[in-house]
Amino acid sequence: MNGQAKSSEIPVEAEYDAMTAPKTKSLPASLLKSLMPALVSSATVAIIYVHDHQRIILFNSAAERMFQCTQQEALGQELDRFIPQNHRAAHRQHVANFGRTGGTMRKMGSLGTLQALRADGREFPVEASISKTEAGGKNIFTAILRDVTASRRAEQELREREKYFRSLIEYASDLITLIDQKGVVHFQSPSIKRVLNLNPDDVTGRNISEFIHPEDLPHLAAMIRRAFANPDSPVSVECRIRHFDGSWRLFASVGRSIPHGADGRQVVFNSRDITTSRNLEEQLLQAQKMEAIGTLAGGIAHDFNNMLAGILGSAELVREDLPPNHPTQEYVESITTAGNRARELVQQILTFSRRQESEKRVLQLQPIVGECIKLLRSTIPAMVKITHHVDAICPPVFGDPTQIHQVIMNISTNAWQALPETGGHIHIRLHAVEVDPSMAANHRELHTGTFARLVITDNGHGMDAKTRDRIFEPFFTTKPASKGSGLGLSMVYGIIKSHRGAILVESEPGHGTTFQIYLPASTGFRPKSSSAAVVIPHGHGERILFVDDEPIVARSTEEFLKRLGYTVTCCEQSEDALARFRRAPMEFDLIITDWAMPGMSGTELVSAIREVRPNIPMLLMSGFVDSTLQHTAKTIGIGEILIKPANPELLSQAIAQMLDRGNKARAAKSTPNKPK
Repeated sequence: MNGQAKSSEIPVEAEYDAMTAPKTKSLPASLLKSLMPALVSSATVAIIYVHDHQRIILFNSAAERMFQCTQQEALGQELDRFIPQNHRAAHRQHVANFGRTGGTMRKMGSLGTLQALRADGREFPVEASISKTEAGGKNIFTAILRDVTASRRAEQELREREKYFRSLIEYASDLITLIDQKGVVHFQSPSIKRVLNLNPDDVTGRNISEFIHPEDLPHLAAMIRRAFANPDSPVSVECRIRHFDGSWRLFASVGRSIPHGADGRQVVFNSRDITTSRNLEEQLLQAQKMEAIGTLAGGIAHDFNNMLAGILGSAELVREDLPPNHPTQEYVESITTAGNRARELVQQILTFSRRQESEKRVLQLQPIVGECIKLLRSTIPAMVKITHHVDAICPPVFGDPTQIHQVIMNISTNAWQALPETGGHIHIRLHAVEVDPSMAANHRELHTGTFARLVITDNGHGMDAKTRDRIFEPFFTTKPASKGSGLGLSMVYGIIKSHRGAILVESEPGHGTTFQIYLPASTGFRPKSSSAAVVIPHGHGERILFVDDEPIVARSTEEFLKRLGYTVTCCEQSEDALARFRRAPMEFDLIITDWAMPGMSGTELVSAIREVRPNIPMLLMSGFVDSTLQHTAKTIGIGEILIKPANPELLSQAIAQMLDRGNKARAAKSTPNKPK
């Protein structure tokens, strides 16, 4: 202010005179008056004096820095120079009003945030206080200004960060929950609407225990205690939370204690719905179990069926040796029936474990129902009464007998488990039914037409509507964890759907349950007459090389083929069979070989024989046939694959067909081409 000392002395002294200097006891008035110019000059806020005509008469160093304008340039200028154009009129009006009110001061910030103008034309926000004094009969206005650009920028950044984190919470897929030590919810993220169909207000202010499954409350309480006891360590728990629809969803929660208030703490939870992923894990585990069962079944199927082949083959020979009315025939028939049932059981295990493809065909349901009833009576306790009514003229269906057997056994077993320990009643009925348009309209799973209807009824404890609506869901079960996986009825539902059928359930608590299974009747089927004799083709001395490493199978099959009229060379080792064939390859009309043998397998034997005589008919037998073996057999030219134990009719017919093909091929090859 050196160049403007004269101009600046008056307002500074006037400002001093307006103060209550006589009341100040710490400094003499003369000393305080002499210090005033230095105080104004060194102030960290901008101080500007203007007179009545708004001309600047003092402009301190802080003002120079703020407005980027020197004191010399500012003095004598109108204050409007430092006010944006669109704010000047309002500023003049405000100063005029302030002069008329008789007030002497407006505190910093009381005017709100104002806009100022730097010398280079850039606007910036300021907070200001204004005071008025008189000097020489004139009003002197003092404006003290503080640049709030940095603080406003910080506030804006804070607002943006707050908006950002708020959006993270609002759009998070997980639940974010804040509770106190008593379990009362103080904050709940909006994601609860998407996850549980609840509003945040439905939860806030209530105890978290109201929404947790009773069995999981101890685990949650223990987690909350650990969180408060160890503020710096995260804690975790899995618990079920009730959905708006009443169902339970499984959540994995991670919590941590955070400061709240002066000396309090709360726990913030991040909870993720893992219901679907846990179900997928259980499905994978179930698939692995099925794969293990399939591997085991595939491994034992060949050996087990080899034994069955020996048993059934020997029983067939005994049956032929005995007179038709011999008393022992009844026991032989029992052996044959049990052996065939065991063979079907292996096929069921292979199909259930997906090691064998499902095969649908036109079939009568009556024998399947009869077999299931026999099996149920042998497995269900005697205090359970099993009755049935099977309609002999019920139409056939197109389906997989093993899967239908599984459906009947699964539902019947569930019916038994729903009965009281003292016993009960299960009734199985099979009959034909016509579904008319009215019935089809009431049950969207059905369509009009003829159906075979299988009805399984029990007088057990029944089900309520909520349970009834969920029984076909995968992994849903009302049984204890050790008693069921919740897969049975879902698999039943899938099987019925794959047969283009429908399954309806009627049940009430205390009034038992009825399952109605509708399977579309197959058209164009004519059942075989029970009186028709089974045709077993016989041979006429054709030469067969038979190879099987199981002695009982080799001996019984050799004898059976000889009785059919074939000349049989039997080998129990594939290497011996190959050596015999190489010595006289034209002495054989057909090769029948087992697949799984020690040393050289059946497919390797076939390949070696093909090198010697490519066109000889080949028939492969195995206790286990999968898609890989079928592909391999087709690749090396095997004409037929039979699953052991093959019944006599099937084996004799396959041999006759293979020999007939071979004869036709040789005849075609030997016929000379006709001249054109």
